[in-house]
Amino acid sequence: MKHLYLFVLLITAVLGGCSEGRYDCTPESITGHITEGKQIIVEYDTTYKRNNYFIKDGNNSVFEYKHAGAQCDNTADDELLKILAFEVDKNATQFRFEGNEITTSNGFYQQSGTWTSGNYEIKSGQIEGKKISESKWQVTVSVLASPIFPNREPIKIAFEQLFEK
Repeated sequence: MKHLYLFVLLITAVLGGCSEGRYDCTPESITGHITEGKQIIVEYDTTYKRNNYFIKDGNNSVFEYKHAGAQCDNTADDELLKILAFEVDKNATQFRFEGNEITTSNGFYQQSGTWTSGNYEIKSGQIEGKKISESKWQVTVSVLASPIFPNREPIKIAFEQLFEK
């Protein structure tokens, strides 16, 4: 009987430790944000033969799409952040980048997480947007992000998102 009691206690402890809702989790989030007075600087790194991208103070608007994966306390390896950024003339009320024009947006894509990370250049596809109020833009993106390192595959990125200042 003593062994049965210990067995039931062990099973209860194991099942109770695995109950749903036991950890605090931050849900997945997707945001579109516009920052005025910024620009994207593209610098060619001659050592590694690739472009590096930096967002700095400038005269335009930078649009940033951020997709943060769900993250739970006490759970390893669940962090994931994807960012797509591009630059638009500060006086624009609409824009459309496609074909060879897309590189004029200085667009780039970054992803970081435990199992995946990297920087990608936006070289093809289409990005278009229309201002719908003083602080909001409706943006549609369908691009192919090319890796800056040769051992990675390009990533297709497509979304429609409301961006806000």
